[in-house]
Amino acid sequence: MEPGARNAESTEPGARSTDPTDSGVPGPDPSRLYYQDSHLKEFTAQVRSCTWDERRACYGVILDRTAFFPEGGGQYGDTGILGGAKVRDVREKDGQVIHYL
Repeated sequence: MEPGARNAESTEPGARSTDPTDSGVPGPDPSRLYYQDSHLKEFTAQVRSCTWDERRACYGVILDRTAFFPEGGGQYGDTGILGGAKVRDVREKDGQVIHYL
């Protein structure tokens, strides 16, 4: 796996997280796991949407939580593996982190 690469597994629909970072305590968005641990390599998440992006010719996937840091501020987005598929790019749009596979 490449440096900074991430690996994720999807959970069943409706599955509830037992992650203590999901406590609802005010602070950084708990769905953005990179705020709690910027070196996190594996996590579980539920797919919220998966749509074909015609312009990029790939799928754009939105998860309920992610460790993939999106591109921004001159920093490239993370790459890695999501459910067996290679994540080519990660961007933020309208407050959502989109993983491009």
